[in-house]
Amino acid sequence: MWEKYKEYLDDFEQDYFVRFLPGYLLNEGTTLWHEWKFHWELLDNLRKNWIRARLVPFNIKMLLNDYLDWIKNDGGRKADYESAEPTYSYDEGYEHYKFILSICSFYNIGDIHPVAGRLSLAHQLRLLLFATRKRLFDGSKQRVEEIFNNIELGAGMKLVIQTMTGDENGVSTQPATCKLTLIKSESTEGFSYLFNKTDQTLFDKGFYNIPILGIVYKYDIINSDALVYDIEVSKYDDGKRYDRGETSLE
Repeated sequence: MWEKYKEYLDDFEQDYFVRFLPGYLLNEGTTLWHEWKFHWELLDNLRKNWIRARLVPFNIKMLLNDYLDWIKNDGGRKADYESAEPTYSYDEGYEHYKFILSICSFYNIGDIHPVAGRLSLAHQLRLLLFATRKRLFDGSKQRVEEIFNNIELGAGMKLVIQTMTGDENGVSTQPATCKLTLIKSESTEGFSYLFNKTDQTLFDKGFYNIPILGIVYKYDIINSDALVYDIEVSKYDDGKRYDRGETSLE
């Protein structure tokens, strides 16, 4: 799991050892070298414990990725997650299980959803991403763009917003519409534990969203090898970058 936290860790031989020790200690095998190595390993172990106990739980993105890795690394957990009727009974064994339940409870998020049914910790963490950001949402277009540009649902999945006003639709009285597209990376293909049918329901029903009053929403999921602007005649809001499909291939 430490691959994701390289920025918080040093390599003794490549970083710490070379940068801080004098030349006469740069030869492996001396007594002083072993003493320094022992103290470094003790410090490194404390640092890893700090990352696991403090850094991961307070960063929802890191916590979600850590949990998904935990699912991936055990055949039983992965099989349950990908089954037709998953129970997520393994979740209680995850080291941050109680912490996740506690923080989710502040936002009225539990392991049973009124629309989607039983939730795993991943589903709860994804709902938590939107719930925590909704608190700071001021209703402006700029803020919602900032929020969605920085939300990651894990495994390289990103959200893209496309809007169309009534004037652009040709009917000025028609309400503005917003198409929320979830772009899934190719690495998720064939691995439903990363995004399963419960996630699909939560997304399709608008729970992976921060809705704005008066906006009609449409939801779509595509793979990252598809071009968003080839999916539907629409355009991006920022600077009208989207070409309305005019230059897309037939």
